[in-house]
Amino acid sequence: MRKIFFDERVYNNIYDESLLNCGLAKKEIRGLSFDRFYTEQEMQANREYNASIAGDFRLWAQHCDKIKKAVAEALYPIIEMLNSKFSIGQYRNDGGKKLSDWEMWFWCNSDGINGATGTHEINGRKCDLSHFTLSFENKEIVPYVLAALEQYEYSDYMHGVKCTVIYEINEEKETVSRICRAFAEAEITSPFHSNKGRFYACGNEEMRLYKRNNGGYAFKRKHERSYYLLDNDRILKILIDNGLLEKYLSEA
Repeated sequence: MRKIFFDERVYNNIYDESLLNCGLAKKEIRGLSFDRFYTEQEMQANREYNASIAGDFRLWAQHCDKIKKAVAEALYPIIEMLNSKFSIGQYRNDGGKKLSDWEMWFWCNSDGINGATGTHEINGRKCDLSHFTLSFENKEIVPYVLAALEQYEYSDYMHGVKCTVIYEINEEKETVSRICRAFAEAEITSPFHSNKGRFYACGNEEMRLYKRNNGGYAFKRKHERSYYLLDNDRILKILIDNGLLEKYLSEA
């Protein structure tokens, strides 16, 4: 028997590591992506087959289609197993439920979408089940879903499958708002349209910050005339790039 191979992917940016280290963000599971998995031996067999057909596109396309159908046959029981344990929107019959009634959401290509060819009929449409994703509406079920997948086994003769755990970085919004407000009130004192005040680094740019006459804050890039609204995302980048994050974190 074979087990599902697990991988992970994180959607983040260059500032997220600083926020995670300061406790201003959490790494949370957003969803799962299911696809084919090749062992080193299977990849070598593919390379050898491609060499044996001298790059014949028609034969290679037939080979890939055969693999896709084999992957779909291996993945189909997995989504069926999960659907029997959890409520999954957009899979089978939605039954008129509200958005909040679903624990997960299902997505895959339908026949003809993005070059897909259907392998199974789901809700009256031909779906390509060689690759599909699930996103979590109810984060409380995440450990139970992962446990069910870790325990799942399938036959040796079936094609290998992979589950990629997709993470996202979520800010602690209330704390971030307090830090940004403390920084703005302490350091952004230059009146609008003034040429006074220090320049702050932000990415590969430098900018001055201003207090707007009708409330709120703005910034102007060095060597530019236009002003732009200053939001918390940009303030966070300024705090990190200028080494000020820990100072205002301690005051929040």
